Amino acid sequence: MPHLATITNPKGERHTSYFGFNCYEEAKAFSQYLTENNLCSRAIIRRSQRLSLCNYEIKSWGVGSAILVRILNQQDLPLINFVNQEQQVS
Repeated sequence: MPHLATITNPKGERHTSYFGFNCYEEAKAFSQYLTENNLCSRAIIRRSQRLSLCNYEIKSWGVGSAILVRILNQQDLPLINFVNQEQQVS
């Protein structure tokens, strides 16, 4: 199940989204997927600070609801499989 968190401002608008990974390579692949497909305005990979169950997290800004819903609808797949599946479909 993917690790995912969002932070909203007082108006309920999403400010940042976090995607958690145990493997740096998976985090890097997903970060590249987000940025290369313009699915966020900015993304950084770092040691987990918000998602304590993961080793690494991507902190991202400007992530739309559509990508979050698609990830959550595929809860049985690790995020790296989601990335690989999306690249094959494109």
